[in-house]
Amino acid sequence: MELLAAGFSLSSLPSIIYTALGLGFVIFVHELGHFAVAKWCGVRVERFSIGFGPVILSFMKGETEYALSIIPFGGYVKMLGQDDIDPNQMASEQVARDPRSYTAKTVLQRMAIISAGVIMNLITGTMMFCAAFMMGLESVPSSIGAVSPGSPAWVAGIQPGDNIYNIDGYRIVTFSDIMRRVTLSWEKVDLRGKHHDGTDYHEIIVPFKSSDNRSAIGVTKANSLKIVDSPNELIQHVFAGTAAAKATPEFKPGDLVKKVNDKPVKDHFEFRQALLGKPGESVDIIVERATGKEPGKTEEVKIKVPANPIRTLGLLMDIGQVSAVRKGSPAAGKLQKGDKITQLDTSDGKLMIGSDLDPLRLPQVLGELHGQEVTLHIKRERHEADPEKLEIKLTPENRPGWSEFPFDDDSAMSIPSIGITCYVLHSVISVDPKGPAAELVKPKEQIKKAELILPPGLKSDSHGKESLVLDFDKGKRSWPYLFWMMQECPLRQVKLTVASQGSSRTVTLTPTPADNWFSVERGIHFEFLVDFHRDNNLSVAMGRAVAETRNFMGEIYLILYNLLTGRLSVTQMHGPIGIVGAAVQISDQGFAPLLFFLAYLSINLAVLNFLPIPVLDGGHMAFLLYEGIRGKPPSERILILLTWIGLAMIGSLMITVLGMDFLRWFGFMK
Repeated sequence: MELLAAGFSLSSLPSIIYTALGLGFVIFVHELGHFAVAKWCGVRVERFSIGFGPVILSFMKGETEYALSIIPFGGYVKMLGQDDIDPNQMASEQVARDPRSYTAKTVLQRMAIISAGVIMNLITGTMMFCAAFMMGLESVPSSIGAVSPGSPAWVAGIQPGDNIYNIDGYRIVTFSDIMRRVTLSWEKVDLRGKHHDGTDYHEIIVPFKSSDNRSAIGVTKANSLKIVDSPNELIQHVFAGTAAAKATPEFKPGDLVKKVNDKPVKDHFEFRQALLGKPGESVDIIVERATGKEPGKTEEVKIKVPANPIRTLGLLMDIGQVSAVRKGSPAAGKLQKGDKITQLDTSDGKLMIGSDLDPLRLPQVLGELHGQEVTLHIKRERHEADPEKLEIKLTPENRPGWSEFPFDDDSAMSIPSIGITCYVLHSVISVDPKGPAAELVKPKEQIKKAELILPPGLKSDSHGKESLVLDFDKGKRSWPYLFWMMQECPLRQVKLTVASQGSSRTVTLTPTPADNWFSVERGIHFEFLVDFHRDNNLSVAMGRAVAETRNFMGEIYLILYNLLTGRLSVTQMHGPIGIVGAAVQISDQGFAPLLFFLAYLSINLAVLNFLPIPVLDGGHMAFLLYEGIRGKPPSERILILLTWIGLAMIGSLMITVLGMDFLRWFGFMK
């Protein structure tokens, strides 16, 4: 008996048909393996079924009934003397006397019959991989687009533009490889790669648990230089209210950036580097644009993009503790986790953090002081009643403030010029008398909740949601994340729940541009970087296919181990609805991606069905090994008991994954 986890989606009828045929083929070749070897060994095959349960369509040919059953998540070959639902047949002496029964055959013959399905799936999966490689596949390369401040990758010194080519001895080609290997790693990740300047690096990183309960190191995919061109009206090519939306002439969906201020840029890293040194200046961005007059004809268009002012609420918040220090940075060996910066001394004077200097401006100020020695006053907790006060001298690097942005609502603020991250708390220290919060919020008050809302008359913006909510009362510490969302959604108002002396109230503020403070981002929405690769040589494609099969087999065993040890949550599992849904979406991308996905499912089917669980092929193989060693099969009582245990295990698994699918279907899980 074989099991196949699959799923359901109604994206398009052709994709659904291709998916159904593909999944049916994966099941068919598995059963064909059992069937062919059983016939070759002279076993009577009573039924060849695609699917389980009641038969909805069948016909007889010779002595075998060929059937299509109502539950499409697997299939089976029913042989005389071998029935998972009725294990009595395997112990029946009457059946065993029939020379054409399964039980009448030698142990080696029965092993060949049982393993044939798995072998067929491995062969089929490898051939599908080979065909997909020869047809050509798009993939997201292993280049790093951004690094989450304070994450393990950030602490290790990995930066945007870097590349990862090996994790734990496994070759890394795509960004999916990175995600998969990190998820399946042991306690530490042995990571090798190249910095953007071509120098090699080798780091040992301890992953963390992300918000979706996966192991992660804190990196994202790289962007391309092509501006988003999507039929979905909520996915905008420039973000509403940003500098890019005010550019002249306008950016168009599908534009390809070629130069910044007449200097060519070959990738998104170089594009961003060109903007980092000019946050307060307008820039000329030259794009390549399709003329629309004839296919393939393009023209260059020079677009002037103004500076993108930072928007603020006029609230100066309390700075929190240092949460991470980057390896090799000016702060390394001087500051440590738990320190609190209280004052900054420069050649121009002393600034108290929170009263003289907004903590959110600290990254900008220190970035502008690059190459100059500065003094930081810090408090280092020895114990709560008596913190140690230190003065630390260091020289900031040329890394502009807010060039590293917070990823989520619990991220810390990065100060890239000195290589630290620290929290900014939701406690108000002072209020700018000229800012939006003047007279509405007072010093020493606490912000309990923040909500970014669309102003009257605006139906949508770049994030496509009516509101974005941060609940500081639920332990979220990231005032910087609210600040960053204000820059990404500059047209939104901010509704704050303010608490003071046991009572609370709400105020609605409209962020306003700050003086002499500009974002390094201009508000252009780029597509992810995608590579296309085709193997024209059959031997090369087959070599890659064999390696892919071997790697996927190892990864499936690692997934099972991580599930059993609790390192991987069962919430990451997908069942019938989830996987067929994914297959249909992949089918929309083309035939080669669907072949690749079906190859993975074929390998998955082979590995899972060869686990030593009664009812599955691996369980039957375990019984045969027992019989080969002992010279006789297990007793009827043991066979029946273990078969029912196997059915219970499989039933529990199906209920679990179906439950996960339905929770996702109704929006209770991601």
